[in-house]
Amino acid sequence: GFLALGGEMKKGSGLRHVIVVDRLDLGKQIADPYRSVMQPDDAPIVMPATMLEFGVALAANAPVVIVTTAQKLQQLDTRIDAGCTIVLFGLRSVTTALMARCQGGTTIIFSHEAALADPRFVAEHGPLIVRYSVDEAIQDGYLSPVDMRRQDMGIEAGQIPIGVVGKIAADITGRTRRPKTKAVVIAEDAATAELVRDAILHA
Repeated sequence: GFLALGGEMKKGSGLRHVIVVDRLDLGKQIADPYRSVMQPDDAPIVMPATMLEFGVALAANAPVVIVTTAQKLQQLDTRIDAGCTIVLFGLRSVTTALMARCQGGTTIIFSHEAALADPRFVAEHGPLIVRYSVDEAIQDGYLSPVDMRRQDMGIEAGQIPIGVVGKIAADITGRTRRPKTKAVVIAEDAATAELVRDAILHA
C-alpha cells in the first residue's frame, strides 16, 4: 500500500522515497510490482547497484523511489535532506548507526510485533503509528490463511494405507483448486516424504 504513494509523486515534484531492506530479493519483490503498474508520469523506481549510483539518485532534485539495502545506507556519504522519506522495511534489526544515517529526512519503520514489545525500541524510535494485523492482510487479500492439519500416516511395511493416501490426496486436491492457495506436506523424514509424494502422484 505504501508504494501507491510513488504513483502520486509526479515528475517535477522533487520528492524522494528511500525504501531500505536487508535482502536484495526483498528489494526486487518491492520494485518489480511497482514497475509493472507505474504510469509514464509516475516517479521511477531504481535499485542502485553501486554506491555511486545511490548517491546520484539521492542527490538529484527529481521524484524517485530508491530501493536499497541497510548496508548501502550505512556507507552513504551524502546527507539525507528534508525532501526524503526513508522507509525501513522488514529489517531484522534497526541499529543506532542506521538511524543516524536517516537524520534530516522523515523516517518510517515497518516492523513486527516483537520489536514493539521491547520498551527500548519504542523509547528510541517513537510510539506506534498504526498496526496492520495478519487478519487484516488476509481480509484485504494480501495473505492467505494457514490451515494446519496433523495426519498419522500409519506406515506399514514401507507403504501408506490406501485410506490415508485417499484422504491426503483429496485434501490437497481440494485446497489447490481454490485460487491463491497452496498445499504443503511436511513429513518426518526424507523417506516418508518420498512415500507421501509417490502415493499422492499415483492416487
